[in-house]
Amino acid sequence: MSRSSTSSSERPAPREAVAAPSAAIVATRAQRIASLIAVGTLLLALFGSAAVDLLSPATPPKLFGIEAQKREQRRAAAHFLDGSLAREFEERLRETSRMRRLGLAAWVPLLYRTLSEVPATLIAGRDGVLFMRDRMTVADNDGTPLQVAVNRLAVLRHWLQRLGTRLLVVPLPRKEATLTSAVPPTYDAHPERDVQARAALRAAGVEIVDVAPIWAQSPEPLFARADSHWTPTGAGLAALATATAIRNGVAPTWPRIDSAHADSDAWQYASTFGLEELATNLLPAGGHVVMRFLDPGIGKPVAEPPVDGPLPIQLAGTSFSRNAAGTHTWFVEALAGLLGEPVWNTARAGITPVDALVDGLRRGKGRIAATIVLELPGHLLISVPSPLHDISRVFLELPPPPGLTELPIGAAAGFTLPAPQRGSTLVPGAHGGAEITRLLARVAKDQFLYPRDATLYVELRGKLTGGNAAVTVDSAPRPLVADWKPGRERLLLPVVSLGSGAMFDVHVRLPQGVTLQFESFRVLTDLDVAGATAATAGRASGTPTGFEQRLALPRSDPLAAGDCLGVFLTRPGAEPLTASFDLHFADGTTATAWSGTAGSKATLLLPLGAFAGRTPTAVVLRSDGKLPGKPTAAWLLRRSR
Repeated sequence: MSRSSTSSSERPAPREAVAAPSAAIVATRAQRIASLIAVGTLLLALFGSAAVDLLSPATPPKLFGIEAQKREQRRAAAHFLDGSLAREFEERLRETSRMRRLGLAAWVPLLYRTLSEVPATLIAGRDGVLFMRDRMTVADNDGTPLQVAVNRLAVLRHWLQRLGTRLLVVPLPRKEATLTSAVPPTYDAHPERDVQARAALRAAGVEIVDVAPIWAQSPEPLFARADSHWTPTGAGLAALATATAIRNGVAPTWPRIDSAHADSDAWQYASTFGLEELATNLLPAGGHVVMRFLDPGIGKPVAEPPVDGPLPIQLAGTSFSRNAAGTHTWFVEALAGLLGEPVWNTARAGITPVDALVDGLRRGKGRIAATIVLELPGHLLISVPSPLHDISRVFLELPPPPGLTELPIGAAAGFTLPAPQRGSTLVPGAHGGAEITRLLARVAKDQFLYPRDATLYVELRGKLTGGNAAVTVDSAPRPLVADWKPGRERLLLPVVSLGSGAMFDVHVRLPQGVTLQFESFRVLTDLDVAGATAATAGRASGTPTGFEQRLALPRSDPLAAGDCLGVFLTRPGAEPLTASFDLHFADGTTATAWSGTAGSKATLLLPLGAFAGRTPTAVVLRSDGKLPGKPTAAWLLRRSR
């Protein structure tokens, strides 16, 4: 029957006609007692747990270094109106709630062991191995951040070498790139990037310790299953590789060692999950070998430098070298024992190796260790978008390298920097005050190609009052940024970024209320500008594709690492030209020193370190376009000795 033909007699009864339960039936004596018990239990649980948390709060986790700084900044900036104060209160309650921690002690192991559930910052791998999510990624697939960091380490090595200090970098492979068989199949940690990082450091002349080969021979686990740090086996082998490198390839002999097996994986899981020791009986068990030296007279790590005299080997590192409790790790203990001499450990948990190195340089009070070991966790090279972004702090703590000379700007003769571009505002005088002030020094009116490998340095002199100024050196991408503070009247920074620059910039930003009495801006170099050897320029001759010019060099000594070829190149018009410079050597061979696109009026400073040991006799310029309006000028500039 259709809905429209339904009679009124077939309609459902009115709502009020439906029978309702009697209130008397619901509110029986037994039900009232049960309700009171339920409500009382709920209130007791709520107020009882609150009383426990209030009267006997749990100890919050102790934060160190950067994490502690970020927490203090959040708390100082918390406000009621935007909800940030409420979030801080909730976070503090979460950290100190004893009842919550007791509940989590049972709940978290249940989720982990049944569903492999872990905090969002972690990834559960095979065989119970935990990985840190942010270290599973790479910052940039084109390798640009890594190359910037490599270049800056190369400059640091060169600077320290000129001061008589050996820099030994220990790039620590990531756990995610080492235990590849335990990484879940849905993730790719890109282990090849760790290999590329070590290769790039070697190619840049940075002396490194490669722990991967010695690790590959170990049957014992190298990383803790529930932590991002090494097992004692991994730490001991890393110490052996480092000691061998310090001894220039001679492997030291292990002193007598006492070893034992320790069941500590459950504690590590509890610590990683933030449960401390409350859940150790419910988490997976396991362990690793624990070692200690039996001979008391072997080398020991020290936390403080000697008052006077030379400094011992300085280890600048992170939590791989000193744990959160402030004690030395087995890596440092083993390194000192293998070397048989003290190792000054400036590492601390929660800080970067740059922090540790700066701390050591300051505490040395003008003294620099003859050997500095820089422990560099792999994720700081690969998994962050701006690796070693704060390395300028190290440069500001170092004395200037010996042998620097001023590279003249816009001089008439010899190899000099191009004349400053109009509009540059970094000039002597008083700057800043009421508004934000941006000062600029641009020393290349036209194209200037230059190496970013510690060949050039920027020196600023002046007096700041009212606060700090931000100084940016070099052109993009990723220029070097430094913090200029009152009381420092001289700022010396290397020119270092990527490849060869096309413009040379220095920026100074003065915040509101900060003033600068600026004195001078100079570009320094460790090239022997005064002793530069000028080439004799022949006439340029036309070719089917452009022109060719030969510049003869007088007989000289073989090239050394760091030597450069300086060139002034001009031609009519404003269009860029494609050019190449071929070196001819005394043995009859040739090689291309540079090829690329240059401006119609360009200054080029081309590194010749790749041809060290060979003696150049001439430079041949080949280019497209019109004949040059002026003879091309070239100089052979030797690295200052």
